[in-house]
Amino acid sequence: MTTNHVNLFTDEEHAILAEWFHVEPRCDVAALPSATEALEALGFFGNASGCSEVDAAVASIVLERIQDALPQWASLRQGENEDTVITLGRDIKARQALRTVELVPQYLLTINWADSGPGFSWPVDYHVTWVPIYDRYIATQSADSPDAFGYCDFAIGHFPKTDDYVSAAIVKIRNNWEWQRDQFSQERWAYLFSNGLVNEDTAIRLREEVWDDEPD
Repeated sequence: MTTNHVNLFTDEEHAILAEWFHVEPRCDVAALPSATEALEALGFFGNASGCSEVDAAVASIVLERIQDALPQWASLRQGENEDTVITLGRDIKARQALRTVELVPQYLLTINWADSGPGFSWPVDYHVTWVPIYDRYIATQSADSPDAFGYCDFAIGHFPKTDDYVSAAIVKIRNNWEWQRDQFSQERWAYLFSNGLVNEDTAIRLREEVWDDEPD
């Protein structure tokens, strides 16, 4: 059980957020750990592929409160003693601190990249979270396993305060899809699992704009 009490962020989280935003840490601590030290302390070192360790750590910070509600891959098999062995794709991390203020991620949509077999889908959730102190929104993507990029969750972009934060988050999602298309020849996603603040028509239109050279 965590015993660290903070207003909003721990010292390590301030170090990581400041590194990711490319700003000075916005706290009164005289000597923060370096970003590398903070990443190691939070267990982010050496697994990221395509995205960065800092991207993964930032997503972990802003999604901590809802991590057990994010996509989760699981498999069941019979163990040596005929007991059931469960393997999970997502590691639910212990909370880093007891916080006076909690971040509140806003759910945008869930896509399925593809069905690679019966019961084997590739879902990704998207959220946007307002981050006080640094006064920025952060958009995140969350898969059900670390198979694609080494971790389940990554921060994919940030932007300043705006009343239309959903539209601003959509731009970051589109940029991420274009990046995956260009860097990894990622094909268009198959269908929506569900939608939140981003409606189905908007999601489909955005997909067609990104993969406009492919048939429906």
